[in-house]
Amino acid sequence: MKRTAKWIAAALALCLLATPVLASSRTVNAILTYRDISIAVDGEELAMTDVNGNDVEPLIIDDTTYVPVRGFLEAVNYTVDWNDSTNVISVESRPDAARDGLGRPGTWTYVDGQASFVADEPVARYTASFSMADAFQAIGEDVALALQNGESTMTYYEDGIKLGWTADANEDHFGFTSLYAEENRTNTAASLGGPGRVSEIYVDEYNNVTLVIKNTYLAQVSSDYDAANGTLSITMLAGGDKGTLVTNAVGGTVTVSSKNFSNLSTLSNGDYVLVNVDGSGIAGDAETQSAVITAISAAETVTGTVSAYTQAEAGPSGADKANITVNDTTYRYGYSKILISSLVPRQSTFEIGAEATLVLDAYNNVIAVFQGE
Repeated sequence: MKRTAKWIAAALALCLLATPVLASSRTVNAILTYRDISIAVDGEELAMTDVNGNDVEPLIIDDTTYVPVRGFLEAVNYTVDWNDSTNVISVESRPDAARDGLGRPGTWTYVDGQASFVADEPVARYTASFSMADAFQAIGEDVALALQNGESTMTYYEDGIKLGWTADANEDHFGFTSLYAEENRTNTAASLGGPGRVSEIYVDEYNNVTLVIKNTYLAQVSSDYDAANGTLSITMLAGGDKGTLVTNAVGGTVTVSSKNFSNLSTLSNGDYVLVNVDGSGIAGDAETQSAVITAISAAETVTGTVSAYTQAEAGPSGADKANITVNDTTYRYGYSKILISSLVPRQSTFEIGAEATLVLDAYNNVIAVFQGE
């Protein structure tokens, strides 16, 4: 949605349609007609409310349509202030935050034609599961109440893809609309995020909240490094919650270049690698399109004897309780979803006393297990 000076001119023109300029107050008797009129901007219907959060709608007076100034302008991202003593309506723009490919708000700078992005400081950053109580404490009571009352918004990005969010609890990925409820702001069950999943919460000056999620994907190097061309092939093995965004299908192969990744010459055929992606260019069905790989790093592996394991339990935080013990060290599972049958998932059983190879993510969580191969 465009946020330019033209918006103010158009908005005020719409709100003051055919209204004469009056030097003083007066009372006019007129017939008001309500016809359930809605306003759509760029195909998106606006939800307009008054200063108390009540729904408002346009009305017709003598064949002229009038629009509530506050309801309309706040819906298109402006602030509105009414001065009762001077009868002046003050309007200020609230520009959309600049964002990088992951959706993080911040500032772009340009020096000698080179773009550089500096992300804002998040109010919270998690690399493991966290609770509603953690989230409430991070954003604060005022922000939680603003979200609850519809006075501010929440935007949710996962691997750079902007996902839908409404007050409907079924579509509220983090339950933030109900965060203000007493039972939620004191709920310490670690049901959000996940081990190895980077979750960042940002709050701007208008109490708008941005949630940014970055998943880890698992791949395996499937060719020797081509020094002449500076290229390497990797095959995707597993992906995050949204499926494998990189290659459209698990098992797909991607050719990457040393022009983008300086560490490719250090990788060998058969190595496991961790991959992060930017899916901001994806529209519609994410399962049929490809994201851009933004980072590739060698994954640590541990090979040894399995002496114990615990399967995932039911419930919001049940997956966090799954673990496997190899060489007398216990490892918990990372968040990434296992999509290959040979990569043993958290609910599987293991042969005690047999050898297994664990693939770990950047936070020492198990992202895959190979046993009996």
